[in-house]
Amino acid sequence: EIPTAVSDFTGRHYDDRLDIGLLELAPDNARYFQFAEKAELLATIDMSNELPALVVGYPGQFTHSEEGTLGEERRLRVCRCDSLTFRSVVLPLSEWPDNRVLQEPFSFDHDLLVDFQPEPRINLVPPGVLLPDAPSVDCDKLDPRGLSGGGIWLAQVEDRNGLWVSDVRLIGIQTGWYKRRGWLRGVQIEAWLDLVRAKYPDLEG
Repeated sequence: EIPTAVSDFTGRHYDDRLDIGLLELAPDNARYFQFAEKAELLATIDMSNELPALVVGYPGQFTHSEEGTLGEERRLRVCRCDSLTFRSVVLPLSEWPDNRVLQEPFSFDHDLLVDFQPEPRINLVPPGVLLPDAPSVDCDKLDPRGLSGGGIWLAQVEDRNGLWVSDVRLIGIQTGWYKRRGWLRGVQIEAWLDLVRAKYPDLEG
């Protein structure tokens, strides 16, 4: 059964200053998605020092197009993309440039800058596969286009017969890429939570 996802979004709320938004799913389609628990979010982070991070997304170079059918007559093209995860670091505030250096101004209160110089071998993580078991591939020139909207996760990563990850918490959502400087830009999850609180003021927590 294939959900008609776009038509089942019932509302949206966004903040174009931060390039983030939220979509409300129709109740019948909520079962098609896996949601992060509140305990997996980390709203307050200290960026006075470099932070270890995992970057997760769906880069366009790993996209596959497939033909499918919906009903007896309607045909559709499904674009499937393998998710990608690589290790990186969130840059401390002391390494951020002056706001005038970049064409798009950023907020020290709401943004994140992530080092985008991934290792030559990266991990492709198919659905249902744990990161330590994910196959690694050579990708010297990873194109980050398509990563926007993916998660930036604070995580302790160790090499113990493959990657071992612990204490994983979602701290940001990717929103941009500074190619020449080798940075990804993200917005802190706290800014997204502000949108949720604004749209649903009766929610607790």
